Amino acid sequence: MMFLGAIAERQSRYPDAERLYLQALETFQWGQSGPLALSHVLMREGRETDARATAARHFSGSHARVVEPLWTYLSDPATDLGPSLNLLRAEVWR
Repeated sequence: MMFLGAIAERQSRYPDAERLYLQALETFQWGQSGPLALSHVLMREGRETDARATAARHFSGSHARVVEPLWTYLSDPATDLGPSLNLLRAEVWR
């Protein structure tokens, strides 16, 4: 849903992007990519109040328990990037 939403957003099909980002958010509520992408597309539609509320609702409701599956999308644990991402994750989780 995130990738399809990004495609729709790049094509300025904001209602489609919003719908796809909402589906992503419903599918995986603990990720931060869904609410941030949704917030971004809402801003692009001129709905800044909704955009801010979306981000605030997610981060105030998550109580720092954000788990982001896209953090590991391109990471290879055998490279220097793998340990760096692990350190970043540990810092975020604190």
